[in-house]
Amino acid sequence: MLLIVVVTACKAGAQQPVKWTASVKPIKDKVFEIRLTATITEGWYIYSQFMENNGPEPTNVTYDRNQIDTIGQAIEIGKIQQKYDSLFDTEIKFYYNKVEFVQQVKVKKKLPLTLTASVTYMGCNAQMCMPPREEKFKVILK
Repeated sequence: MLLIVVVTACKAGAQQPVKWTASVKPIKDKVFEIRLTATITEGWYIYSQFMENNGPEPTNVTYDRNQIDTIGQAIEIGKIQQKYDSLFDTEIKFYYNKVEFVQQVKVKKKLPLTLTASVTYMGCNAQMCMPPREEKFKVILK
């Protein structure tokens, strides 16, 4: 069973260049794949999770660690771009259009369980970056 949750967080009049969805796929007993998909407005981009410390703020996904343990490192699925940024004096990694952040988790508690999580990211275009924004979501693991 695949569960999809649309995460919405729109402020009146504020431009939000990224829309998020979350989906869950059971893998085996108490192990699930959590997939966060960012659909990015044309001309905008978001940063990878895997950036140098002296660069811009990377995308960061957090889960309620009282509920689950993560298995391995998260992966990113999308067409990654990389370029030198003189402002930060480092290589930066980012995605246009769409990227999926995929993490396997093992549930610590009894199922079904509502997993709470959040993603913090920066949406940028050629002229500006929006301040870091946090989107919260809940998915049901069963």
